[in-house]
Amino acid sequence: MLKAPQQKRSEETLQRILAVCEKLIEQGMFEQASMQEIAREAGVSVGTLYKRFSAKSAIVEYLVGRLQTEQYEHFIDELSACDARKLPERVRFLSDLLYRSTSEYSGLLRTVMIAHLLGSSPISSTTAARSAGLINEAASWLDQS
Repeated sequence: MLKAPQQKRSEETLQRILAVCEKLIEQGMFEQASMQEIAREAGVSVGTLYKRFSAKSAIVEYLVGRLQTEQYEHFIDELSACDARKLPERVRFLSDLLYRSTSEYSGLLRTVMIAHLLGSSPISSTTAARSAGLINEAASWLDQS
C-alpha cells in the first residue's frame, strides 16, 4: 500500500498523478496510456511516478481502495437509515443504492473489469476482503426483513 505523503508538496504531486489517472479512466484511455504518458501529463518525472506506483495496476488498486474507504461508511449509513421492512422493498432500495454507487464510478469499474479479464487483476486480497465484508453487511441487512 502507498505510504501517505508527509509533505504538502508530496501530497500535491500524488493528487496530480491521481487526477490524471482518474481523467484517463473516465475517458476510457487508461489502459492504453503508458507510465511515461501519465508522468508527463501529471508534470512529474517517470522516476517520481514509479517511486509512488510500481505499475498502472498499483494505481488502480490505490484508487479502488480509496473508493472503498470513502463509500463504505456512506453505504452502511444508507442501509441503516432505510426504513423499508419488507424484503422486496429492501431489495429495491439496495439495488438503487448499488446503481447510484456504481454509475458514479463506472470508469474505474470498467478499468478493473478489463484488467481482470486480461488476467492482470489489480485487486489485492485486502481489497477483495473489504468487498466481501460489504457484501456480508448487505446480506445481513436483507436478512433483517
